[in-house]
Amino acid sequence: MEVALRSMDRFVYFLYRVLALILAFLPLRRAIGVGRAVGSCAWFICWPYRKLVERNLRIAFGEQWSESERSKVGAESFARMAGNVAAGMHLSRLPVSEILRFVECEGLEHVRHQLAQKRGMVMVISHMGNWELLSRVFPAILGCSCGTIFQKLSNPWMDAAVRTERAKEGLLLFE
Repeated sequence: MEVALRSMDRFVYFLYRVLALILAFLPLRRAIGVGRAVGSCAWFICWPYRKLVERNLRIAFGEQWSESERSKVGAESFARMAGNVAAGMHLSRLPVSEILRFVECEGLEHVRHQLAQKRGMVMVISHMGNWELLSRVFPAILGCSCGTIFQKLSNPWMDAAVRTERAKEGLLLFE
């Protein structure tokens, strides 16, 4: 069983690397579109995860939402998540200076004020978002060390690749 799981992890990692290579050569919008399409397909193929999302939406919204509304939101969350992953994979090949063309920040004066006073801070981002983009741009935008808390991935090859990518611009990782 352990050998089969390790082989599956390697296969998934291989697919990840091939997909990352393909996405790197596509325009950003096309890469996101490919990711969204993959996420939409995954909604139908990965039924254990679909059932989990449907269960969580039922817990969160009860009878406020119909089954079709929950299904629509769940399918869109899969598409967005995969689109974000695809964008992150595409952007990982670009230098930060190019990535910053896609980023607009508001309220940085408050952060810079805190930094000028040599005060630390905790920033909170949404659970669903483009973490790979943020891991690359926050150190560049703020000009200081930044860190993030993360959960180790179960696939050791994927975990190593993601850790390397996130730490590329100096982001400190706290498991």
